[in-house]
Amino acid sequence: MKITKQQVILTIVGVVIASLLVLVSLPHQNNYASQNVTFIYNDKDLKLAQNDNKLTTYQKQEIDNTKADQQKLSVNIEDNKSFSTLGGEKDVNGVLGDAVKLVDGVEVNIDNHTYYLQDRQIFDHVMESMVQASFPNLDSYNTWKNSGKIEPVTSGSMVFSGFNVNNKITVKEGRVPEDKVIRSVDDFKFVLNNEDQEKQTVTIKTGQTINEILTAYDITPQEFNINNSIKTTDLISEGTEITVNKPDPVLDLETKYTYVSEESMPYRETTEQDPSMKVGESRIKQQGIDGRQNVTYEVTYVNGVETGTAPINYDIIEQPVPEIKLVGSYVVPGVGTGNLRWPATGCRITNGYGGADFAGVGHLAIDIQSGYGSPIFAADGGTVKYSGWDPYGGGNSIVIDHGGGIQTQYNHMMSPSPLPTGAHVEQGQVIGYQGASGLATGPHLHFEVHVNGRRVNPLNYVSC
Repeated sequence: MKITKQQVILTIVGVVIASLLVLVSLPHQNNYASQNVTFIYNDKDLKLAQNDNKLTTYQKQEIDNTKADQQKLSVNIEDNKSFSTLGGEKDVNGVLGDAVKLVDGVEVNIDNHTYYLQDRQIFDHVMESMVQASFPNLDSYNTWKNSGKIEPVTSGSMVFSGFNVNNKITVKEGRVPEDKVIRSVDDFKFVLNNEDQEKQTVTIKTGQTINEILTAYDITPQEFNINNSIKTTDLISEGTEITVNKPDPVLDLETKYTYVSEESMPYRETTEQDPSMKVGESRIKQQGIDGRQNVTYEVTYVNGVETGTAPINYDIIEQPVPEIKLVGSYVVPGVGTGNLRWPATGCRITNGYGGADFAGVGHLAIDIQSGYGSPIFAADGGTVKYSGWDPYGGGNSIVIDHGGGIQTQYNHMMSPSPLPTGAHVEQGQVIGYQGASGLATGPHLHFEVHVNGRRVNPLNYVSC
C-alpha cells in the first residue's frame, strides 16, 4: 500500500501532539510525584484528564492552538502515561502500560445504572421488544408505533389505555471500555431484567412443556416473557434454551387498563318537621331509592404486577331518590319525648348503679356531683307525680312521669322543688338545685330511672 504525503503529515502531527502533551505535563518539583494522563483528539474535541494536577494556562493554550491549526485533522490518540521525578532526574515510564482499550460503542444510562453496548441497534431492539410486550396485541402496538396514538383494546372486561416508561434514560454514542461491552440483544435484555443475578438457563427436553418449566422454577408467564424472546404461547422444540431467572427489572414499564363497573348510588336521608305530629312521632313522606352509575376504574401494572386501582370517571345512569322523613314537632304538655337527657351540669359520678349506699344496701341509682346549688334539669317532658319530702332518706325529692311506663326521680335537692304535684314539665326545664337534704354525706344529685315500676341503670338511658 502506498503511503501518501498527507498520511505522513497526519502521522507526524499526531506524534507532535502526543509529545507536546507529554512534555508540558512533566512535574518540576524534586520530590517523588506521579500522575496519569489520558487524552483523546479527533475532529470534534481534545480532552486532557489528570488525576492530581490542574491544566496549566500554557497547556490549555497549546491545546487550543493545535485545534485551530488542524481543524480537518482526524487523529484518534489513546494513551496512558506515568511520569515521575526522583532526585531531580526526569524519567518517562509506562508508555501505554495497562491502559484500558476503548472502542466505538454506545453508553446507556438508566437511572443509576450504566451499560456499554456494541451499537445503538441493540438498545433500540430491546426497548422495542419490551414496549411491544406491554401492549395487548401486535395490532395495537403497530397502531401506536405508526400514529403515536393509543388504541383502546378490550381484553375481557379490561380495556388497554396506555403505557409509560418510568425511568430516566440517556443514550450517548462514543468511546467505551472494550472489556465491558455488551454485544447481543439477549445479553442486554437479561442484564436489564436481572441486574444482580447470574444467568440461569435450561434446555427444553423431549415432551417438556413451558408450563412445566413455569411450575418447576416458580415463575409467572409474564416473568417468563420478560426474560425470553419466545413467549409462553409459542411452540417450542427440543433443544431450545430458555432463561428461567425470576426477573427484577431495571426498567419500570407501566401499563394502564380501564374497566367499567355498574354500581348503585345510595340515596340520602332527609328530615322535615311536622307540627301536626307530636314530638317523638315520625313517618316516611317519600321512600328513598338508590340510583345507578357507571364507574370507570384505571388499573396500573408495573412490569406485569398490579400496583393500584383508582376511579377516574363517574357516569350517572339514574339519579337516586332521597328519603324524606317527617318528624313531629308538637310538644304535648305532660308527655315526654321518649329520649332522656343528662339531668345535671358536669359528668362527675361519685357512686354508680349497683354499688352500696350509706346504709350498705343496694344503690339503684347514680350520684352526680356538680356542686352545691347547681341546677337540676328534667330528663324529659312529663307530669310531676310527686314533689316533697322523701320518707326513705331522699330528702327534698321530685318524681316525674314521662309516659310510656318511664319515670325519673331526683333526690337530695337543696330545697323543695317549686313544681307541685300534677304540674307539666318540659325536657331540660330546671326543677331544683343540688343539695344534701335527707340522708346524704354531701351535696349531690341522686338520680333514678324507673321502667314499669322497676329501677334500672340510668346510664342505659342517659349519657353526659
